[in-house]
Amino acid sequence: MSRYWLTLFFGGLLLSSSAFAAGVGLGFGGISLPDGTFQSTAARPQLPPDTAWVALSGGDYTNPVDAMTHWSDWCGLGSTATRCTLLIAPGTYELLKDQQLVMHENVDIVGMGMESTQIVGRAGGTTSGEGSALILGASEATLRDLSVVNAGVDNAANVTGIYNKYSSFSIVRVKLTASFSGSNGTDNYGIVNEGANAVNVTFDDIKVWSIGNYAVGSKKCFGIWNKGYAKLEINHAEVQATGCNDDNTAIQNTEGTLRLVNVDAEAYFAGDFRAFAVWNTQGTITILDSTLNSTYRSLGIDSASDRIINTQLDGSVSDTFPSPSTQCRGTYDDNLTKVDC
Repeated sequence: MSRYWLTLFFGGLLLSSSAFAAGVGLGFGGISLPDGTFQSTAARPQLPPDTAWVALSGGDYTNPVDAMTHWSDWCGLGSTATRCTLLIAPGTYELLKDQQLVMHENVDIVGMGMESTQIVGRAGGTTSGEGSALILGASEATLRDLSVVNAGVDNAANVTGIYNKYSSFSIVRVKLTASFSGSNGTDNYGIVNEGANAVNVTFDDIKVWSIGNYAVGSKKCFGIWNKGYAKLEINHAEVQATGCNDDNTAIQNTEGTLRLVNVDAEAYFAGDFRAFAVWNTQGTITILDSTLNSTYRSLGIDSASDRIINTQLDGSVSDTFPSPSTQCRGTYDDNLTKVDC
């Protein structure tokens, strides 16, 4: 998609053409609206219906949680709209402790870029599911063009950045960090996609870090976990897990279907057990044109019918179901030496 940039001073807000719904575009001098009118004023621009602004000043809301809590005030789903968009201006939005940003079906949340819009919170819970996540996904919704940090809370066993259990949820151009280094041992999860309903889920152009603190007993660090018969495709991603003393796994697939294309997955051993760039157990996985790097195992396979194609494997491979069950074509290490699965 071509992108045109124009500075429109809505509190110093820089808008991009990718932020808007169909029929709305940016050109030199202003914004073209679906009704054919052209907005050229330097004041707050007119927005299409079923769209709201979050901004540190001058917006409809100052907090994305408030905007989504009151989504029906500005979004006419079921009456005037089939899809709505919440735009978040540049800035850092700090959520209250244990506060969650809950997405809604057919409502997209769009920032102004990974390095411009940041949502920071401190959420945690007893499990890796909904209760420990900073952001909860929704069906037919997209989270796009922003960064997310979950710094966790004391006495929480689990810290999760984004949790999803719905179909057709998308994450696009998002940078996420799940990291807690408090006084108690904690499991850190970047993104969890879970359940038989979590199908047709896609992540594109994302960066995920799950970072623990070995010194204070951080246990598990998972970058992305696809589990419970969920179906997920990840395209163009950097995923890293490090710092935990039990298990550091960049991408884990458990009883799910997972497809990785152009993914750089890294896991670094920090404690007594293991580090996997990718670990697949009782699921199906396809890996294309990717790089898997780990100080322990680049790839762990504990299920049949997996396919790894044109992929660099830096670190040993553990395969319970070797060829012909696992099919590897064009797999090699950093010295371009062939690696068998």
